[in-house]
Amino acid sequence: MLNNYFLSVLFAMAVVAGYAQAPDLPTYNHYYVEPYFYNPAFMAAKDRAELNLIYRQQWAGLEGAPVFSQMSFIYPISRKLATGVNIYNNKRGLLTTTSAQASLSYAVGLGDEAFLSFGMSGGVGRTSINLDEAGNTNDPALSRALDKSFFAEGQAGFNLQIRRLSIGFSIPQLFRQNTISSESFQKIAFNAFNTTISSVSYKFDLGPDFRLQPLLLYRTMQYNTSRKAEFEGYGTLYYKDFLWVGGLYRPDYGASAYLGLQINKTFQFGYSYEFGTKQVAQLTNNTHEFRLGIKIGKQRVNRHKEIVSRPEEPQEPEVNEPVESEKEVIVKEEPKPEPEKEEVKVVTPVEIQEEKKQEPVEPKEIVVVPDSKSITPVPVHEDVQVLPAQVNDNPDELKKGTYLIVGVFSDSQNAIKYSTQMLYAGYKTNIGYNSVKKLHYVYILTENDLEVAKKQRDNLRKITRFQFKDTWILIVE
Repeated sequence: MLNNYFLSVLFAMAVVAGYAQAPDLPTYNHYYVEPYFYNPAFMAAKDRAELNLIYRQQWAGLEGAPVFSQMSFIYPISRKLATGVNIYNNKRGLLTTTSAQASLSYAVGLGDEAFLSFGMSGGVGRTSINLDEAGNTNDPALSRALDKSFFAEGQAGFNLQIRRLSIGFSIPQLFRQNTISSESFQKIAFNAFNTTISSVSYKFDLGPDFRLQPLLLYRTMQYNTSRKAEFEGYGTLYYKDFLWVGGLYRPDYGASAYLGLQINKTFQFGYSYEFGTKQVAQLTNNTHEFRLGIKIGKQRVNRHKEIVSRPEEPQEPEVNEPVESEKEVIVKEEPKPEPEKEEVKVVTPVEIQEEKKQEPVEPKEIVVVPDSKSITPVPVHEDVQVLPAQVNDNPDELKKGTYLIVGVFSDSQNAIKYSTQMLYAGYKTNIGYNSVKKLHYVYILTENDLEVAKKQRDNLRKITRFQFKDTWILIVE
């Protein structure tokens, strides 16, 4: 007669494994931050070597309940190429599956704001059964059928990244796997599209410090002659990229809550608590999942190295040599100044705020601005600039309003690259042009009320990233 342990094992196997030929793909809750386990194409987004460890104890307290542990290592070789290793162990009841795969991903740039990456993995796995824990099971035929079975492993997928939009698709099991097999190494047979995983996510700005990332995951699975499809929904709220909380819902597993912490530049910690469905909650405790991410070494590649926020060594005069602060430029009374007389270069926010030491600065200064009819002195605060609105056919021309400026460039491509770099970091900016100054202004927000704009400017200056500490105000009137 079967003992109580064997009964609990059968329950766990029935829920998790299903039929013998059902796809045996482990489930985990940290896909939102570590999708590589399902889709190797996501390796292309990494710029440093990275080690990830995941441990999942399902239905804690139930003897023989599933335990999943996984380790992945990602190593970027160049801006386009990355390689990795993925190893996992999935124990559920008497069955234990161990797998090891090597991966390779390749990224193709689609302009300054998008890229398409492809990834493939290949390796071998083994499924074994611990008959000693099942009690008196001395049937030789059963032992031969369930002792151990090796099988081929493979994955393929792609990921399309457009600004903050990510669209992924993968086949996490390229080859057919039989949980129960009498063969020492199962014949290699392609699984085609029996199991697929699709995902889409987008990062929204909720202010200078908060971002919200919803993620929708859709998976299909083939169970013998039937096919099953299900959705999973994630929602993650980030605070300054070092603390995040969120939740997810999975129909067969119930709701989960999770949190994460960026401890420093090297270590990242995550925890997930799965409440489970009502049926599972009546039988056992809930599920716990832990994740540890470790970044190793220095940044190996710069995925966006052409996106420059602070030019340093002069390479091209048009790009790197600074011009005088706008506050120090006196506009001549000429309807159209000669282009060769106005030496326009890239102006960073730091240079806009920088003042020459030999020239005294009054608490309030007069900024001379051009006007279609006359030159009118406008008294403004020392870090507030005023320009007249221009009416023309340029769709990028700055309209009337108050802008919080974080970057100024003479070349439109440099402005786009700088704006894109901030976008990858989670800050949405826009670009406007002034045809009088012939400069492109990168601004993070607009505000009609000057006093409110000053408060927003002061809040942005508390952020140490990029040039936010030098944020200034531009008034177009």
